[in-house]
Amino acid sequence: MMYLDTNVFLSAVETHDPFHKEAQVLLKLVETGKIFATTSTETFQEIVHVAKKTESAGKWHQSLSR
Repeated sequence: MMYLDTNVFLSAVETHDPFHKEAQVLLKLVETGKIFATTSTETFQEIVHVAKKTESAGKWHQSLSR
């Protein structure tokens, strides 16, 4: 099992991030059960904090509501 930190989730949403595609692939592998991963409430707290203070909050809302 692997641990997913904040940067993986941020990279998956931010299209200008150099690891955007890799992060999306990784999360898709987790979603489909090909990789088992975990994260923490601290990571979720960091994601919410970043989403609230950036222009990407709209992107976050769209991504999380899929």
